[in-house]
Amino acid sequence: CAWSRSLVAVASSALSFLSYAVATDIDEISADEFAKEISSMLNVTAMTEGAFGSEYRTGSDEFSTGRLIVKSKYRIDTMNAVSVVCGYDDLWVLQFDNPDDARNAYYSYLSDSKIEYTETDKEVYALFSDATLSEGMSYSDEEEHTYLSWGPEYIGIDKLNRNISISNTETFDTVVAVIDTGVDHEHPYLKDRVLPTRINTSTSGTRNSSMDDNGHGTQVAGVIIDSTMDNVLVQPYKVLDSHGTGTVISLAAGINCAVEDGVDVINISVGFEEDSAILKSAVDNAELNDIPVISASGNDGTTKKYYPASYDNVLKVTAVNQSSIVTNFSTYDNGVSFAAPGFEIRTTNLGGGFIKTRGTSVAAPFVTAVVAAVYSYRPNALSEEIYEIICNTCVQISEHNSAIKYGNGIIRAPEYPD
Repeated sequence: CAWSRSLVAVASSALSFLSYAVATDIDEISADEFAKEISSMLNVTAMTEGAFGSEYRTGSDEFSTGRLIVKSKYRIDTMNAVSVVCGYDDLWVLQFDNPDDARNAYYSYLSDSKIEYTETDKEVYALFSDATLSEGMSYSDEEEHTYLSWGPEYIGIDKLNRNISISNTETFDTVVAVIDTGVDHEHPYLKDRVLPTRINTSTSGTRNSSMDDNGHGTQVAGVIIDSTMDNVLVQPYKVLDSHGTGTVISLAAGINCAVEDGVDVINISVGFEEDSAILKSAVDNAELNDIPVISASGNDGTTKKYYPASYDNVLKVTAVNQSSIVTNFSTYDNGVSFAAPGFEIRTTNLGGGFIKTRGTSVAAPFVTAVVAAVYSYRPNALSEEIYEIICNTCVQISEHNSAIKYGNGIIRAPEYPD
């Protein structure tokens, strides 16, 4: 279900519709339909800033978006919500006119035994590093090079790719979901290997288009495509806007769409600093469907937890430099799974160009690339089997407290497609 009412002028006919919508049975909708209704809600909210409030208000108030996420298999009192989306997985997303109305509803829902959980919809963002350098290179500048960056050869995926070709090993198309700012599917280096979607839960770009208008997702996709053979394809889900920001519900909706679409691997170089029931549920949905999720650990150089990377069913990735040292910006803790190249990585950028960047955002897709490459010749393998393979081939680091920064070790692709 989905309904909204204008704060500027509410006609009597609209009130009649509102009463009808609240009174009728709720039809179940798909993840795709849910994402599109969430997109409409967020965009209406952003466009009516004077009435609803800015989509991304500043300040520390956890109710700043004026939006709540509630899970209940029962019909709930929508309180003073001005817009509601429901019908998927017992979720209710409610937009309120102001933070105070959202706060009052939140505490009311907490005391309702029929509600499984309620949380505020908070901001999430692309995990940029503080140093991104545009090289202003054209596509033709890169045609003579085997790989864009030092990463593929460092992790040994170049040898795996070569040995797959030499041995005539049968490979299958493997689809990697990039949950991010979208991907520039018109980039000459990427265009033949990107499967655009109609999912855009952000507040920018073209509706029903996964075209990137920020660059972050295109950089992530470039690492995956540069590292793998042509049978590995990228499928973008645009959940962040042109500033690289979104909300928990926009991210969770994108993940659920990827799961519903049956992708093979999910890369999320996005995060925020708080646990979230709806985000955990989306990640659990991927696990239930045996889809591995790889995520960037964060770029603040502390032991702070970022989500979804810090969930135990997500592969958390830190960044190393060419000397195999974890970078000082990598966020680390006992939950790290692998380290991967994430320093001075050349990759694709908006407008057909290339860029040299650093961060765990570009480290995670190297792990994703290895997972996807193994899936391509072992399409029936369970995710646990893939995990065991890459644990056995990674480079283990024996220094003191290495596990909190390197996890199992530095990612290394199998040399042969066994």
